[in-house]
Amino acid sequence: MSWDLLSRRIARAANSKFIYGQIPLLHSIIIVIEMALAARLTARFNAYYEERPVLTMMVTNAVLGGIADTVAQTITSMKQRQLRKGYAAKDDDDVALGRYPSYRDRDDANKDDSVVVEIHELAGGRTPNSTGNGIGSVSSAASSAHSSRNSSPDNTIGSNNTIVPASKMLPPPFDFERLTRFMAYGFGMAPIQFKWFQFLSRTFPITKTASALGATLKRVAMDQLVFAPVGIAWFFTVMTVTEGGGRHSVQIKLRDMFVPTLKANFMVWPAVQLINFRLMPVQFQLPFVSTVGIAWTAYLSLTNAAEDVQQVKAHVPDAPRIRLE
Repeated sequence: MSWDLLSRRIARAANSKFIYGQIPLLHSIIIVIEMALAARLTARFNAYYEERPVLTMMVTNAVLGGIADTVAQTITSMKQRQLRKGYAAKDDDDVALGRYPSYRDRDDANKDDSVVVEIHELAGGRTPNSTGNGIGSVSSAASSAHSSRNSSPDNTIGSNNTIVPASKMLPPPFDFERLTRFMAYGFGMAPIQFKWFQFLSRTFPITKTASALGATLKRVAMDQLVFAPVGIAWFFTVMTVTEGGGRHSVQIKLRDMFVPTLKANFMVWPAVQLINFRLMPVQFQLPFVSTVGIAWTAYLSLTNAAEDVQQVKAHVPDAPRIRLE
């Protein structure tokens, strides 16, 4: 047995285990590992910061970004598991019309999942996540992209020209490539954010003679009016390019997602940054933002993945839908 085949089977087995039938085991293990790393960094943060401040920020930001994306993938996996359970409960009328497979027990669902793996092993290893359409890998959209196609009532994956039936019980697998992208993005952005916070501290110092609230508000205004728009645009650009997208894909992503995301940013971050700039020392400002930003980065992760699905649907024509009886 080849290593590629063995690794796919191991990954499938890992992705098929759930805690209380809801929480994916593999996702939970990854979160525990990430939280252990975060706890280690927290315990020795001051010592690490004194030795290598920028590197400490980079590693901390990468770990927290990884936690955020893992949370996003876990949310998507749990949602899609519920959807697949819903499909299994469809009545006989829907089954008779060919809309849903008739899964009356878990064994039937597992048999279908085995068929999925075996068929695309015979097909040369092409996974249901890949499209080859030139606008970016759907596997980079991870949970949302894969699940949106698989939740189609036609029980086929027509958009990628395969005859692999969609699994109706298993959620999309954990996307390690996407996790790596988010951690790498946080790692690379940390020096820029750190220098930015230092710049704001120097430009708008809080002294005994100056108004502390006034200086803090100036920092918040500068951060939200300058850094936030640039940062959001840069995030979607980097993610799209690293997923394999070109200039056109970047333009579509920014056109569809920039303004809604910026509006959401203005609803959350001014208040967070007000607390951050007023109460946190400079060395703790980035870790504080990154910690609070776990929920925000999870939102960005889900948003980025959802938009990838829309781009795929817009650019890939429907292929003939073939059912396996």
